[in-house]
Amino acid sequence: MKYKIKSLVIMTVISILFNLFYFSNYTILLLALVGFGWYEFFQKKKVFKNLDIKYDIEYEKCFIEEEVEYRLYLTNNSDEDIIITVSPSNLLSRLRPPFQKIKLSANEKRN
Repeated sequence: MKYKIKSLVIMTVISILFNLFYFSNYTILLLALVGFGWYEFFQKKKVFKNLDIKYDIEYEKCFIEEEVEYRLYLTNNSDEDIIITVSPSNLLSRLRPPFQKIKLSANEKRN
């Protein structure tokens, strides 16, 4: 799985360089904020690795203006609560609601 952490890496390098050349309270604060960013990244990475997602779509008899049933099964196997926004593909624009926020508690399974 690829992660877009280029900005976090750049901020880490900049904060380390600032800390080496201009050591002050502000550079230590910047380094602490970047450290908190890395901590949050690894926490979220762990939560999403433990998230189990299965889906099912009924499309065999789908005609114009006919309802489509899209089932999504989410299981949160981590120890943290998370809020997920579920949004189906653009190809399924007839689905209602177009997106939905779901809160999964720790070790909860939701259909």
